[in-house]
Amino acid sequence: MKILIVDDEAVIREGLAVMLGDDYSGNHAIYSAASGFDGIEQALRIKPDVLLVDINMPAMDGLSMIAELQSRNFHSHYIILTGYDEYSYAIQALRLRVFDYLLKPVDQEALFRLLDQICKVLIKPLTADHKPIPAVTIADADIKKVSHNTRAILSFIRKNYREIQSVDQIAQYVYLHPNYISALFRKEIGVSIIHYINAFRVERAKELLLQDDMITMESVAEMVGFQTARNFYKVFKDIIGISPGKYRTQGDGSPVRLL
Repeated sequence: MKILIVDDEAVIREGLAVMLGDDYSGNHAIYSAASGFDGIEQALRIKPDVLLVDINMPAMDGLSMIAELQSRNFHSHYIILTGYDEYSYAIQALRLRVFDYLLKPVDQEALFRLLDQICKVLIKPLTADHKPIPAVTIADADIKKVSHNTRAILSFIRKNYREIQSVDQIAQYVYLHPNYISALFRKEIGVSIIHYINAFRVERAKELLLQDDMITMESVAEMVGFQTARNFYKVFKDIIGISPGKYRTQGDGSPVRLL
């Protein structure tokens, strides 16, 4: 994991670097920047997984630096550092989707706890909570070749596909901006997140339709996460090519490849 410390005070930068280098377990590369402008330049160059950013810096404060990076489509896990325990800072930080914030002097245990949480997101394996989905048309990407963030997104979808109603819910889980994960997912998987979720739901619906002849279409729609039966019908036919009713009687339709 690459960690970038951005603080205008040398003693803070050096102290955090020593703390992380000597006491935080794991294979991590530590970098530092002395200003918001330097932080932007280094972040774009080294692409850190985590940025520890001081709020109060001259010329460009930490929140402005984060906003500027996000405007350039650079998204990471931000932990802001502040000597002021003010609610307004927390609100601004939340709007920028920062991971969390810490008060100075930084508590070592609190910092390590946050880094451990981020590590789990970065390296969380994709678990097969459901049996493999048969298939062949949505994506040919090899799961071993996608990024850690995409694996985390796929895992979250498989566990929560019934409840997901927006990309924002997924973004909050992986602590990244919705626009960023949408672009990343489409690039690595080949379809949009919403299309993937719908295809996943349709595969579950196909199983239910063949398992129980008595279950109603409305019940199937609700069980797999569609808000209305009408939406379920439309999505099912768009993806499979035939209606749910016809699929139930014929057991026909094109399979869908999902990771």
